[in-house]
Amino acid sequence: MRLMVCGKGGTGKTVISILLARAFRELNYKPYIIDMDESNELLPQLAGVVKPRPLIELFGGRRGLSQKLKDGEESIVKILKDLTNSELKISSIPREYRSTSEDGINIITIGKIREYSEGCACPLNVFTKILLNKLKIDKDEIVIIDTDAGVEHVGRGVEGFVDSVIAVADPTRESMLIASHLRDICEKINKKYYLILNKVPENLQEKILKICEEYSLKPDEIVPYDEKIFQSCLIGDKLDSDKAYLKIKNFVKKIIESM
Repeated sequence: MRLMVCGKGGTGKTVISILLARAFRELNYKPYIIDMDESNELLPQLAGVVKPRPLIELFGGRRGLSQKLKDGEESIVKILKDLTNSELKISSIPREYRSTSEDGINIITIGKIREYSEGCACPLNVFTKILLNKLKIDKDEIVIIDTDAGVEHVGRGVEGFVDSVIAVADPTRESMLIASHLRDICEKINKKYYLILNKVPENLQEKILKICEEYSLKPDEIVPYDEKIFQSCLIGDKLDSDKAYLKIKNFVKKIIESM
């Protein structure tokens, strides 16, 4: 199963992705997180792994990938198949491009933009779409795509190659507006849509739910503000969580029941 985690910047997509992976692992699945966010660098640290080599190094970085894309999709696929020596199974991606945590979470990074005038993230989104389309995934494997902020990936059609979209919204109206846009897109392309409200203070929950109603949004899970997560993100250490994780584990059980 391929799950795409989307939403406004700052809603906690990376944290939710890691908690989802932990819950799936605890429930006997093999989780992989594909980091397609060209900006955020903390996912490996929060997952408790050494940062893997980004896949775009196969093409000489973002500029090299842009040039390779001009040669066509099959040229990209050939390089990936040569890398895995298989029909591109996700479990065959070499260890240098895939880090695994002590609790069994695999991290794969697409690439980052760090140089002045390096160009936009479009080639990274297109590459991710090709990768998701060609990846072979076993029944007990779960691929979680931690996306870049906003909805740029929508314009590149990445959602077309996943099974479900999980929108993450925090206690801001802008994040709920983006979540409603993602819902409308999922309806148009016939993709399963879930909504997680994240970092919700108990005293504001009723007010937040009323704003959701304005956008015809119905949360599938409400994740409370978690002090342990805040401290982990501040320090940049392996993610610690208690009450937020319990909520996400409950959410994952619902997904498994619907599979």
